[in-house]
Amino acid sequence: MTGERWSSEALSPDVVGIVRAAVGSLVDDVMAAVRAEHPTYDDVLAGPEGMGIRLGIEQAVRAFLEAIERGRRPRGETAEVWRRLGEAEFQAGRSLEALRAAFRTGTRAAWRGAASLAAAAGVAAPDVITLAEAIFVYTDELSADVVEGYLQIQSNEAGERERRRRRLASLLVEAEDHDPEVIARAAELARWPVPRLLAVLALASETPGAVPRKLDVDALAVADGDGAWLVIPDPDGPGRRAAMRSDRQWRRARRAALCAGHGPHWRSWSAERSPMTTRR
Repeated sequence: MTGERWSSEALSPDVVGIVRAAVGSLVDDVMAAVRAEHPTYDDVLAGPEGMGIRLGIEQAVRAFLEAIERGRRPRGETAEVWRRLGEAEFQAGRSLEALRAAFRTGTRAAWRGAASLAAAAGVAAPDVITLAEAIFVYTDELSADVVEGYLQIQSNEAGERERRRRRLASLLVEAEDHDPEVIARAAELARWPVPRLLAVLALASETPGAVPRKLDVDALAVADGDGAWLVIPDPDGPGRRAAMRSDRQWRRARRAALCAGHGPHWRSWSAERSPMTTRR
């Protein structure tokens, strides 16, 4: 998008110069407003991480002023900085709604600060209005970059976690000759605590469908050449055995006792049309 017209009306160099001369205090105002209104970000902005965010804000303000002078969109480097900020916010465990709210607060503070500078310098009302419009256009684009970065890393991590869960399910379903340490490590990566007891359901359909929801349990799902399987933790939990027996989507079940230092010890757990052999 670099090179496209970005603002329909150019601001005078005097207005740009007024704001540029006060970039430091303007960034201070933005940081202070976010800290005051959002306790989540108070400690963040006061610490080492806040220095990086401050530099990002300052870079964004300077890029904004240069874009105003050129009448062109800010260069792509600024967008990349804010996408990375969105990624960092997700990795820090802060919510997207908290991020958006803090961004809105920062935008208002930037506008108030810039308008105050312009008014104090006697800038005409039409130029102040143009400045406001440009600020809101620019911050909308930055907000989109931040959200894009946040959602992209969130999607990537969700996909990776799902791959790790499938890997763990495969290890548990085909447990022969697997080192218990391998299973323990796979469970850690999948963030799925391995229970003392589990059951594996072989489903009649190719997908788990609604079975996990009916059981109200965090089940692992995996599919192989024989169809789809569910790994159910704590099969003796309240109501789970009855729910599994009543659901017609599964064909057979196995139950495993997971013992420290040993692999799963499988045995037949229910009356089934396709008897399965006990496995160690």
